[in-house]
Amino acid sequence: MPAERPHWMRRHPFKRGLALLIFAQILFVVIGTVVKPGSVVADLLSFSLLVAMVIGLAGVVVGIRDALKRRRAKAAS
Repeated sequence: MPAERPHWMRRHPFKRGLALLIFAQILFVVIGTVVKPGSVVADLLSFSLLVAMVIGLAGVVVGIRDALKRRRAKAAS
């Protein structure tokens, strides 16, 4: 039995994952220009954005997998 998905990933996981990825990339650029390199704040913000990017990639993968499952089910019926 597969693990239950988080609430945010149940509907439109591809779109939400892609939006999270784009948002994290934009914030990386903002952090890079505003915060002094090597500071603790920059490191913590960068780490949290890396985590957000991994979650976004997971959403994209789940969305692609769901689309492939729906396509196979539609072809089988």
